[in-house]
Amino acid sequence: MRAIRMIKETDQNGFLHIQVPADMGKVFELIVLPVDADQIDYTAIQEQGGFVREVLGSASEDVWNEI
Repeated sequence: MRAIRMIKETDQNGFLHIQVPADMGKVFELIVLPVDADQIDYTAIQEQGGFVREVLGSASEDVWNEI
């Protein structure tokens, strides 16, 4: 299962708008939790992103250990 975590603000009418990648399907479970803006850990959110997991976390990118 693949998940996307986002911190979003509602628009002036109280709606949230997200774009879901096409390869994730059409049916989703949505859980909405309030976030205290002073407590957001942006570093942890970035570490969970697809680029960090898929690209930087791949074995082919693990070249620095051989220097």
